[in-house]
Amino acid sequence: MDPSISLPANYAKTNVKALSREIEGGYCITYLAPASMGKSNFLKYLVHNKAYKREYRSFSKCEFIYVDCTEIVLEEQRRSSVQQNSSSNQIDQSSTIEIYEKVIANAILNQITALNIDISNVNLPSGSKDLLYFLCNLFIERNKGKLVYIILDDSEKLLQNNLINIGEVLKFLRSKHRKVLNYIFTLDSTEWINILNANPQWELSDLMSRKFLVYKLIELYELFIPLSFTIESRLPLWVYYRTSKFKSKFRKVNDLSGGYLPYAKVLWASEDLLSNFRLTSELNLATKRLLSSLTQSQSDLLRKISLGEEVIDNFDLDYLIKTAVIKNINGKWQLFSIILDSYFKSVS
Repeated sequence: MDPSISLPANYAKTNVKALSREIEGGYCITYLAPASMGKSNFLKYLVHNKAYKREYRSFSKCEFIYVDCTEIVLEEQRRSSVQQNSSSNQIDQSSTIEIYEKVIANAILNQITALNIDISNVNLPSGSKDLLYFLCNLFIERNKGKLVYIILDDSEKLLQNNLINIGEVLKFLRSKHRKVLNYIFTLDSTEWINILNANPQWELSDLMSRKFLVYKLIELYELFIPLSFTIESRLPLWVYYRTSKFKSKFRKVNDLSGGYLPYAKVLWASEDLLSNFRLTSELNLATKRLLSSLTQSQSDLLRKISLGEEVIDNFDLDYLIKTAVIKNINGKWQLFSIILDSYFKSVS
């Protein structure tokens, strides 16, 4: 069972509200956000949790299917390994397409099962292409009147591994169900926009360039994050969450981390860090991962803001504002967390 099922209806409400304003447009959406900001948790929540649909009417008209693009990459690597160890030197291009079809078909089948759609008396086709088209048609038919979004999480892995032919499969499915089927992609860096723009002939580029939406860093209070922390208490969780001890610790973690989960998890595990804050190797590693998903110009902007230097208004600054990695406090730009600020000061 996915843990997002137990999350409350107001989980990540800032980003849920932003998506609710776009979801009825009937077009593909590409989410942009730096690494480890919670995109995957958020998207799995959309798929598995039904509580929020009572809060946001637009979502009651939608069904989501989740595909982890890592699975596609791993399947492709497995296929390549098998071919290298075989006696034939020919590369079977059709088997690459079959990988895409197989992974997406499995994702649709998983959601059919999750929604308790009975297919026990249905004879499923054996071929990957026929199976994918059959399951897609069945899912849409059983959810008549709803928009269907297939989420392809960590889409940059497709681009990194040159698996762009998946665009053929996605575009064919959408052309068959243009009024009801769309995709949600995710990218961890704006650098990929340049790559997509430089390759307009890719069908994947066409789908991923329709609508960009920035995922916003939000405070821990909105994520109801205690569910994923290690809690050492003899009290029931619902009682412990209401104690002054928990509330005080949670507030400190939220203030220091700025809502960035890798920071929050390190802080939560160390009472010493909360009472005597300092940079550690774990916090530095989390910071480097965050910066690795930003462009050099975006990292330079963060460094300038940390050091109190002037910055000019441009695309990169706008992106950092929308992600809430920087905030305007009393007319002055500040970084979202003292940890990130301390890191830049330590390396200057």
